[in-house]
Amino acid sequence: MRGHGRALLPPPERAHFFVEAIIDDLAAADLATRADAISKQVAGMILTPNEARAMINLPAHPQGDDLVNPYTTTTTTGPAVPAKDAA
Repeated sequence: MRGHGRALLPPPERAHFFVEAIIDDLAAADLATRADAISKQVAGMILTPNEARAMINLPAHPQGDDLVNPYTTTTTTGPAVPAKDAA
């Protein structure tokens, strides 16, 4: 049966749909613990805000691709500015 693989979606449907395996229940902590872990990864500039949003199946934010600590206005492309002086 070589060359006769199985697919969940036939080729015409692949342009409109995709299959996503969500394994959150296998490795998930409670909601508060998961939110805290994601928040710390964004604050530590390990994840961009859009990467964090993708982890919880939210759409990208227009300005979410920079590594930014949400508790300051520090970015990887500019100087650190205290949040109170950022306006």
